[in-house]
Amino acid sequence: MHKIQIEPQLINTAEQAKEITSHILAEIRKRETKEIAIDFSNVRTDMKNADIFNLVLECIKHPELRSVVVYLIISSEKTKSAMFWISICQREGYNFNIIAK
Repeated sequence: MHKIQIEPQLINTAEQAKEITSHILAEIRKRETKEIAIDFSNVRTDMKNADIFNLVLECIKHPELRSVVVYLIISSEKTKSAMFWISICQREGYNFNIIAK
């Protein structure tokens, strides 16, 4: 399994989040991996729910993600809100999972 470490930062715009998503997709394509862990544990977010929803919609536009098992490593205090968004992705057929750190 390949692991991507997202550098500590504050994400407060949908544009920043899309840049990170593009980076992750590029890594998946480059490595042709079917399993990936993405460590967001040192990332802080300050985004409105509408922006997060739009980001989730952006992520699920990429059909190649349906064949990849994605583990999102997050800080334990963000587990509850992350589970809500993960459940949306799972309903759409994506295999996204949470690992609380």
